Amino acid sequence: MKIKNRHVAMAILIAGLAATGCSQQQAAPPVETVPEPVIEAPQPEPVPVIEEPAPIVQPAPPVQRPRPVHRPPVKVPPVKAKGNYRGAVPIDRRAMQQYQY
Repeated sequence: MKIKNRHVAMAILIAGLAATGCSQQQAAPPVETVPEPVIEAPQPEPVPVIEEPAPIVQPAPPVQRPRPVHRPPVKVPPVKAKGNYRGAVPIDRRAMQQYQY
């Protein structure tokens, strides 16, 4: 049996699940519970509050930082057949226009 309509198939599936779920439920006999007697606990005596003086906070010692290490500048060796590095190359806007459509 082939069902072409999805809504009909889903309705049949949901109806089947509802029918099997309801048939498995059984009524349990009522259970009588006897409430336990309430026993009052004795009230504890309040604990006396002892106020302690605030601790004295000493200021932190100053931070000792090491002296900066002076390093010699790094020499960039020349590149064969290309010259030395002279920083970032600026972009030529006229050259960029040929790639824009």
